[in-house]
Amino acid sequence: MKTVFQNEWMEKVVILVIPPESYGYVSSTIPIEIAREWDMEGVFVSMNKPYLTAIESFTKSGIFDKIIFVDCASKLAGDNPTGDRLIVVRNPADLTELTISITKSMAMLPKNKFLIFDSLTTLLIYSKLTPVTRFAHSLGLKMKSNKVTSLFLAVEQETGKEMLKFLSTMADNLIYFRNEKY
Repeated sequence: MKTVFQNEWMEKVVILVIPPESYGYVSSTIPIEIAREWDMEGVFVSMNKPYLTAIESFTKSGIFDKIIFVDCASKLAGDNPTGDRLIVVRNPADLTELTISITKSMAMLPKNKFLIFDSLTTLLIYSKLTPVTRFAHSLGLKMKSNKVTSLFLAVEQETGKEMLKFLSTMADNLIYFRNEKY
């Protein structure tokens, strides 16, 4: 991603399709870079990383106070974390609760803000293709109309191709990372 993408992605909706072997690195690095290098505050929606795991990295990187964490993983892992900049979603299949949580989080931030959604393909584990596609499309349009820099992450896999094809009509950029550390 590097800061060279800042001009291309600022206030846009971008879908990043990442190969499985690079996913952990890229999904961990992106929020740190945007918060620190682009000097933005944002919402990190996590389907994959429980709060206590991710927040350790955010704290070490000095961006803890720039991130509101929407946690969809901790309850599933049997954890019940608490924190000032934390919203815990009880059930990732409840797309209404997820939408409300993201909307509330966004309202707490200044104008120059970002959203990172990690990840669309993980959401497909909990909900069917059509509702997830509808949810992501609606959320993307809302972020676009509010000029929120939005990155929707997806693991490159066969099951999500149809969804990504449809969502590309709403997104400003659909980018396929290749097997490289960006």
